[in-house]
Amino acid sequence: MGPAWFKFNISYPLTLLGSILFLCLGSIAMREYYLYLRLSVRLEASIDHWKVIKKSSSSYPIQGSYHFEFQGKTYQGASSLKPPYPLNRPSAQKMITNLEHSRKIWIDPYNPTISSLEKALPIKKIVYALITLGITFYFWFVETSSKIRSPIK
Repeated sequence: MGPAWFKFNISYPLTLLGSILFLCLGSIAMREYYLYLRLSVRLEASIDHWKVIKKSSSSYPIQGSYHFEFQGKTYQGASSLKPPYPLNRPSAQKMITNLEHSRKIWIDPYNPTISSLEKALPIKKIVYALITLGITFYFWFVETSSKIRSPIK
């Protein structure tokens, strides 16, 4: 057996891994939530054209290029529609024929160059980050409570 003074506790690496994972997921969720809060003004835009983009073999997002007027200035933007994406190019092309040539978009009133066709609260990413944080706290609690119950002599 190994030395009696060294006891490997699996909760150390799991706490570290959980912390790193929470930092990654939490930063992505907070960045998207910040963008969600920034997009606070909704106004009419004219769609210049729609285009199908191949993301993977079974995911074809639709991207729209548009222009709009805000406080006397004309701005241009491009963004994709939110998921679920069409599964193939023909269904995406069919979906484009049903889309209008004018549409309400979301913009940031302080920086109108930031705009989006759709605005969605990133609740799924926030929940994943919170679950990861909860699991990390669990492993941290297991780690600290095992030290309290059986201190090293």
